[in-house]
Amino acid sequence: MAIMGCNLSEVENFINEVSKVRERLRTDEGYLSRVLNHRKEYEAIKSFFVVFAKYLQYSSDITVNSLYRVRKCEG
Repeated sequence: MAIMGCNLSEVENFINEVSKVRERLRTDEGYLSRVLNHRKEYEAIKSFFVVFAKYLQYSSDITVNSLYRVRKCEG
């Protein structure tokens, strides 16, 4: 299993960049229009999210022999 991660400064940078994009979408109608029409601004935002999300993905193969349902006990 491979787990990829990112450090705190990368997460803070991601949050700051998302805040900037969100604010620009609220204040700049031309920018919002270009994003909604899938122009280069949309592709840039999408690429930014895809690159960051790659750090959060991991995969593993698991084998499950038995599954159990757990219920909360009354009282």
